[in-house]
Amino acid sequence: MSMKRFSDLPPSKREAWAEKKKISEVIGKEIIITGFSIIQSKYGNGGNSEALRIEFEQNGSKYICYTASSLLRRQLEATEDELPYIATIEEKNHWLTLT
Repeated sequence: MSMKRFSDLPPSKREAWAEKKKISEVIGKEIIITGFSIIQSKYGNGGNSEALRIEFEQNGSKYICYTASSLLRRQLEATEDELPYIATIEEKNHWLTLT
């Protein structure tokens, strides 16, 4: 069996470096959402809950942030085929939403 080389992997998988930002640092600012994933959260419900990992670009740099927002998760899952796109995360009535 032949072993793969890192350089043979698709660029989207090799470009994993991104700086972490708090979701509060992103609210109200325009970002380019490039991807997302659902991960196991180490917080809440005895560690059995899920979290949303948002991958985005801002001012030419790559970032990630984490949230438990179910509304953001539903919005991203519904628009996954349209990624990447420009959006702003807003807080409305204690809910995080895309605009």
